[in-house]
Amino acid sequence: MVWLLAGWSGLVVGFFWSTVALWHATFFINSLAHVHGNQRYLTGDQSRNNWWLALLTFGEGWHNNHHYYQSAACQGFRWYEIDISFYILKGLAFIGVVHELKTPPEAVVKNEQRLGRAVVEKAAHQLAGSFHLDMISSELRQSLASGRASFDASMEDLSHKMDGLQKDINILLDQWQAQLDFKMEHARHEMGALVHNLHLPDLPDLPNGQQLRERALRMFAQTPSMNEILERARQIMIARVRDSLMHPHTGPVPASA
Repeated sequence: MVWLLAGWSGLVVGFFWSTVALWHATFFINSLAHVHGNQRYLTGDQSRNNWWLALLTFGEGWHNNHHYYQSAACQGFRWYEIDISFYILKGLAFIGVVHELKTPPEAVVKNEQRLGRAVVEKAAHQLAGSFHLDMISSELRQSLASGRASFDASMEDLSHKMDGLQKDINILLDQWQAQLDFKMEHARHEMGALVHNLHLPDLPDLPNGQQLRERALRMFAQTPSMNEILERARQIMIARVRDSLMHPHTGPVPASA
């Protein structure tokens, strides 16, 4: 039909070229809109709002908005976010062609809505994976090994002394009660001195709450669910370090479960 109406130029330019251009503009959404732009909302992915891409795609460039609240008919949530597709839909709604265009509630626009469990979990894994847990696990394993060797050596020395004392007890139990009391008291003092002088190794610290929060604020958009993300990230980090200590391996601790 296009060829009949406009000839070869109409078919090639008006149909094929325009279709390819439309495809590329659409595919930009899942490529450029995940690389260039700003994130207003925390969605657990790399979706971004990009104003110039929104102009090229008639509003689809407000991609972060779409990922945050996908049931809205509009992509531009604020008055200044140009969304040509939604303007067309509003015109069609005015003449009765379409109905019940859903818009985001005020809590969504103002970023006051709490995140779903899946997004919290995804963000927490991203936050936990941004720390070098493999290095912390390795340092902790070395510290524990060093501390155990020191403790075993001290306990072996004490064991020899207690064995000698037990022999004396068996031999002199009836005759040297006074001496026995003295040796038992001496053993108690030695045990106390051992515990007092036993130096536990300096253990590496996991990131504290303030460090987690500072890292999260650099990585993510602000959200009312930030405390949930921090707490879940802390649990994930502890679980990964514990798993690394119980099942040591040569590779790094994985960044995500």
